[in-house]
Amino acid sequence: MVLLKSSKGLFAQKGELAEKKVGKNGVHGIKRSLMLTGLVVGQSMGTWAVSVAAPLEEALVSAYLTNPQLEAQRAQVRGANETVNQALAQWRPSVTLDGERGRGRSESGIWGTNTSQVFTSHTAQITVQQPLYRGGRTVAQEEQAEAKIRSDWQKLVRTEQDVLLAAATAYLNLWRDEAVLVLNTHNEQVLQRQAQATRERFAVGALESSRATYAKVTGQTPESLALPQPLAGLPTTRKDAVALARNDSPAVASAVHTADAATSGIRLVRGGLWPEVSTGATLGRTWASGSVSSHTETAQLALSLNVPLYRQGLVDSRLRAAKHTAGQNVHEVENARRLAVASAVQAWEGLESAKAQIRANAVRIAASTTALEGVERESQVGSRTVLDVLDAEQELLDARVALTRAERDERVSAFKLLAAVGRMTARAMNLPLSPYDPETHYNAVRGQWFGTSAAADADAKEREETPSDRPEEK
Repeated sequence: MVLLKSSKGLFAQKGELAEKKVGKNGVHGIKRSLMLTGLVVGQSMGTWAVSVAAPLEEALVSAYLTNPQLEAQRAQVRGANETVNQALAQWRPSVTLDGERGRGRSESGIWGTNTSQVFTSHTAQITVQQPLYRGGRTVAQEEQAEAKIRSDWQKLVRTEQDVLLAAATAYLNLWRDEAVLVLNTHNEQVLQRQAQATRERFAVGALESSRATYAKVTGQTPESLALPQPLAGLPTTRKDAVALARNDSPAVASAVHTADAATSGIRLVRGGLWPEVSTGATLGRTWASGSVSSHTETAQLALSLNVPLYRQGLVDSRLRAAKHTAGQNVHEVENARRLAVASAVQAWEGLESAKAQIRANAVRIAASTTALEGVERESQVGSRTVLDVLDAEQELLDARVALTRAERDERVSAFKLLAAVGRMTARAMNLPLSPYDPETHYNAVRGQWFGTSAAADADAKEREETPSDRPEEK
């Protein structure tokens, strides 16, 4: 189970320690504590409070419930679920009712005697047709539909993972940009012009871009953010990550189901070379009224056998093509496995690299803090210039920014690893919502013989209630 919890972040925790360390060192001490603390919202009695950030779960839940890409994929899956019902329809009888009404006039003559009459005719007929054997095509079509549906379910999982990963990445990008902006803003006493330029650059550049991306993915306006704690439940070794990716990646599962569908497709096409057997019953009545009334009733029960002898080579060609497609899908399964393994390895290495960067930047911050204290003491006795102090403060700021970026990279890499092993889903992360289950709709429509469904009506109603997006005619 993956746990997501809000945290002040490593840089905020170290900032609190640094603040305690500097104590009452005057303006330079307060300035250092500002740089080290991170997201500062106010000052009271000489201490700084860290803002309480909205949990990352809110962004993920909002993206899961409102993202249009994910909603569109769910609707596509609901439509695909109907294909198995269409295949099962080949087992069911078809019933037709035909009716006809006509009015006519007839004339006849024998040895100079002419007669004419006007008559009205009525015909009604009901026919029932039941397929008995279709060369195994009905079974193959049903199995093919089942495999394609399960492949679509895995594609839905892939889309869900992509959306949630995009939401988590957008969240962390926005947190990083806001944190960097705060660090640079609180460093304005070091270089006022540089801080002003930094604020303007972030206001119109990276920060606004991150805000727009966050709103697009999650459907909500970003508020105060906090760095989530490192994820729990990740693979503990690279070998475990590779094994999970090979077996549990939705891309691999989708490719396997697609290959199964191609195998059923071979039997579906081959069935066109086999005989077909069906039975039918017809009940009809015809009656005419005029000078002479009459009626006719018919009843028929028939067994039909259709044996294909030669169909222009079309079925044979389709059969060869189906076999080639099946072979193609076998290779695509292996390709999907290799891509999944590559994604897992890249995410694992990215995660390890980010962790190393965090450790290195933590050491860099400690060293920069010590160096700054030494430069300040030397400047007080005249052995260092103001420029030396500013350079030392800038070095500390750069270290803080580097740590912020490394923390963002570590969290994003963890989410990418989670997606690579098929665990970046609402159910696996135990998000506070009811996950969408495509099998529920599938079970509801699989044996439906007639009529519409609530889900189909809801999808159609959404389009009816959506304002027209067609351009106005000029």
